[in-house]
Amino acid sequence: AIRHVIIKHSPSKKYVPEDKFEKCFSKILQKTEEKNIKTIVLNIIEPDDDLEIKSPGFKMSAKKYNNIVNNLSLHHKFSLIDLNKFIHTHGGHEN
Repeated sequence: AIRHVIIKHSPSKKYVPEDKFEKCFSKILQKTEEKNIKTIVLNIIEPDDDLEIKSPGFKMSAKKYNNIVNNLSLHHKFSLIDLNKFIHTHGGHEN
């Protein structure tokens, strides 16, 4: 809820509701499949604690959108580069 308020008052930040993101992203993936286009998807890196303080709710949003991407991978063909897992496995944001 806090994140919505921040985004609403900052024109440089955009919020796409989860259901709209999933629907639009699924359509894009479907079109790339129809045209036989190899698709590579990068997920969202969950923010560190400092960024979470500056943008409350970002960490939870990143998890939600990454879950959507993971779920779409069950129904669509694309290569997922899991940057989030890579960063957290190899020392986090500070490295």
